Order: sequence, then structure tokens, then C-alpha cells
Amino acid sequence: GGELDILEYCNFGESVISFHTGGNKRCALEPTVVQDCDNFETLRVGYDCFTDYKVGMLGCGPAKPQSRMNGQEWSANPGVLAAEWTESAMKVFFFPDKEVPVDLEGKSPQPETWSAKHMI
Repeated sequence: GGELDILEYCNFGESVISFHTGGNKRCALEPTVVQDCDNFETLRVGYDCFTDYKVGMLGCGPAKPQSRMNGQEWSANPGVLAAEWTESAMKVFFFPDKEVPVDLEGKSPQPETWSAKHMI
């Protein structure tokens, strides 16, 4: 099992997108893949998604710098957050109000057609 936090810590400062696994479930990001992505960083957390707060393991959370906004900044930039979770990947997208894909508005999301520029 696992957990995806899309706006973690948003009310306390800059938001963070985080992935968490626990128990006997292990997951790690491939550093070369993350570094090959357009402007992604790992900042606060590392590549190991295993989470154990008692020993300081916070999960993983690659994100683009523009995704780290506080609550007031998110409110000033209305739009839609969408997540795709498959067996091989998790992706989080942000679409400003005027750029929401028709398939998402029509409740038939097709994330494979969405532009990488919206991935956060």
C-alpha cells in the first residue's frame, strides 16, 4: 500500500507532493529518471519512498519548483489538480482554469494525452 499527498503542508508554508509507503512495502524513485525529467527536484525528501517518521524517513517527493506554493498562492491560481496512479508510475498534474483538458471536464480522463508541461 501507499499514500500520495498532493498538497501536504499547504497550510504551513510551501506545499509538497509526497509519496509514502510502509510496512513490508518498499518503493524508491530512480534518480536518473527523476533528473531526466524537466526541472524536477527532490529537495525536502529523498528518493526512498519508505516512510518511518520515528527515524526521520519522510518518503519521497519529486516536484517542479512552481508546485511549491502556499495556500494563499494556490487560492490566487485557480485550477484543477489531477493524479494518475498506475502500477509503474504516479504523476500529478496542475491545469490552470483556462487549460483544463476537455477529457477531464467530460469525466473521461485520458492522462496519456496530457502535456508534460502540466506535470508538477
